[in-house]
Amino acid sequence: RLGGLDEGVAEEATAVFNALAVFENLLEVAPEGAGARLAGEACDALGWLLRRAARAEHDSNRLAAAELTAILLHRGGAARVRLLDCDGVELLLQSAARYKRRDPEAGEEEEYVENVFGALCSVASGGGAPGASAADAVGRAFLEAEGLELLTLLLRKKCFSRHCALKVLDFALHGVPGAPERFVRAGGLGGLFALFMGRGLSRRTRWEEGSGFTEFTERVVSALAALLGHLPRGPERDRVYSKFRETGLAKVDRLVELWAGYFDVLEGQDPAGAPGPEPEDAYVHRLDGGLHTLQHLSLIAGSLWGMGDPDVRARLLFVLHQQGLSLTLVAEVLDEQLEFQGAAEAEAGAGAGRAGGAA
Repeated sequence: RLGGLDEGVAEEATAVFNALAVFENLLEVAPEGAGARLAGEACDALGWLLRRAARAEHDSNRLAAAELTAILLHRGGAARVRLLDCDGVELLLQSAARYKRRDPEAGEEEEYVENVFGALCSVASGGGAPGASAADAVGRAFLEAEGLELLTLLLRKKCFSRHCALKVLDFALHGVPGAPERFVRAGGLGGLFALFMGRGLSRRTRWEEGSGFTEFTERVVSALAALLGHLPRGPERDRVYSKFRETGLAKVDRLVELWAGYFDVLEGQDPAGAPGPEPEDAYVHRLDGGLHTLQHLSLIAGSLWGMGDPDVRARLLFVLHQQGLSLTLVAEVLDEQLEFQGAAEAEAGAGAGRAGGAA
């Protein structure tokens, strides 16, 4: 019935808004059943929501449609696969592309933009779809629709959507096969490293950076770690390394500056804040307190050391020693990460074995 309502008539626009509110309430009280029906092919609700959210004119119904789309895609499963049947990836990218040249109005329209990019995060995350091939197909659709090229363009602009684009990029580089290579070939390194160095930040972001480390910094670091962690040996990986050699190795200095900052924060953390007595509880507490980003920074430092460039190695050691740190501390962070990852994988394997035995 939604498709038959004329939103140019005030009463019918209100009816659409109320219907979307019913959908949202159903997703709260019966998430599995309502999510499956809304994402299913029979009623094409997801297709309608995507088309409604992609309209150019902003109103409350467009915001509600974008919010429901983000919720459904965040749940994964059938909704993410259904995207391929209704050109959902293309529609979401078209919606995001409208904010290349202008910022949204404060309030509802800003919330709309965040929901559109939140939906794109689910598209780019690669998980949640029933089967690896289906998830890969959604990722391929994102690449074929030039999603990374749009993100690259937004990263260069001092606009509201840049922070949102950075978040999607982080998911894509970690979750979409082939995304790191495509990003480098699209010329994305310049914009990403400018943000890494703190250049071109908005006044609001600079104020947040001055008050401590923020999600913005952590997303940039995570994206760089994804590039060095997933790029195979070859010209794209070499281009990332060459960025660290530019301008007198200033990016190596920035890397150590961030590493020292996160290390100091963790050193000053109260172990009593852990939610439980087990070592795993303390580890998770530290992950939430900055260890996750410190691990990414350590991976980047280890990758730079592994490239074997004597100038880069000498600069790393020099700046670490200036801060009263050492390469051994960086290695210890990576050793701890490997230790807990190994324990988690062993536990998961044991759980699968128990399940298999029960079956």
